[in-house]
Amino acid sequence: MTQWKIKQIFDGDYGCEELKPGDKPMVSVTLVDDDGNEKYVSVEDKWLTENELEVGDRWPIIHVRYGVIVANKRSERYIIAASDVAEYPIVISRIADEDDYFDDGGYYGFYDGVKVEQANDILDLLRDNEKAKARTKLRKTLEQLVPYVDGVGPIVLDDLIPDEWYDAWKDMEGIVTAEKHIDGYWDKNIMEIGL
Repeated sequence: MTQWKIKQIFDGDYGCEELKPGDKPMVSVTLVDDDGNEKYVSVEDKWLTENELEVGDRWPIIHVRYGVIVANKRSERYIIAASDVAEYPIVISRIADEDDYFDDGGYYGFYDGVKVEQANDILDLLRDNEKAKARTKLRKTLEQLVPYVDGVGPIVLDDLIPDEWYDAWKDMEGIVTAEKHIDGYWDKNIMEIGL
């Protein structure tokens, strides 16, 4: 897992400019990983202060891109996710028989063999609202893989999610495990649990 630390905090570039109505004071944060790679993020100054984050602290934000693809006449869903802190993306499938009254949420499969480039290609298609192309690309990608685990219930799936994905999964879990057929693309920052 990539660990980012705060290298520098710059109090924004407002100078003599006043904030526009509704704008909140922002700060620019330079992050560095163990290999010396740097990246830059902007966050609200108040959020940084409330979380008592200073230079040298570990950065507690996980940036996640994820999408949900509905397939097989709406009885099968896939969630695909890529993160800046995990070395590999994850794909989780949910298969449910909604005509079966006793099917209490369906069964899940977990794939961990999808390459980062493949995941990002699928996510780019979802972002651009190319759902049919994304569905086809995901199907072709998964045809070449064997799931890490298949046919498990939601509790077992929750136990199988790797540590580096756990905080992000808790944020996504409701979307894929809900009975409603939600599909689409999300791109968000998620605060690590336990900060």
